[in-house]
Amino acid sequence: MDKKVLFLLAEGFEEMEAVIPADLCIRSGIEVVTAGIGGIDITGAHGLSLIADCEIEDVEDEEFDAVVIPGGLPGAENVAECAEAVEIIRTHAEAGKVIAAICAAPSFVLGQKTDILSGRKATCYPGCEGRFSRDVKYTGTKVEQDGNVITGKGPGAAPEFGAAVIRALLGADNAAKVMADTLFAE
Repeated sequence: MDKKVLFLLAEGFEEMEAVIPADLCIRSGIEVVTAGIGGIDITGAHGLSLIADCEIEDVEDEEFDAVVIPGGLPGAENVAECAEAVEIIRTHAEAGKVIAAICAAPSFVLGQKTDILSGRKATCYPGCEGRFSRDVKYTGTKVEQDGNVITGKGPGAAPEFGAAVIRALLGADNAAKVMADTLFAE
């Protein structure tokens, strides 16, 4: 079965957290769709500009197997302030789809704008965990998966975070193969 993942890109996103997981997903055969918040020409936190496949308004009624939210500041804040993005995340979470957020996004987006992390284990960029509600079990690990929710610590966890998305959608063997093929794991 073909899998399709939506990456939400907003001004100030962390480039490594978008590009590495998206690239790994593509290499594993997953279709990646990037949606820009506030247009399609989106500039990351460190100046790298990407052209999104479409604007967020163009994907409101589409269904994806996973929604990925890169972190970075002010990228995570910009996603959190986008009503369309928050609604897409909520709708997919309620449908049991994979929701994956890394760096500042678990706290700024999932922790403050949705109840998705309530009662779950999660990780995020050090210092952002204070934005979690009291019932989120902060682990501080590189990558944490609790049910259909995957969270990542930060840029250095981008390969493992991408592999976790692949594992959730295509299984451990597919994730291990793409990690070995790209020399992230040998």
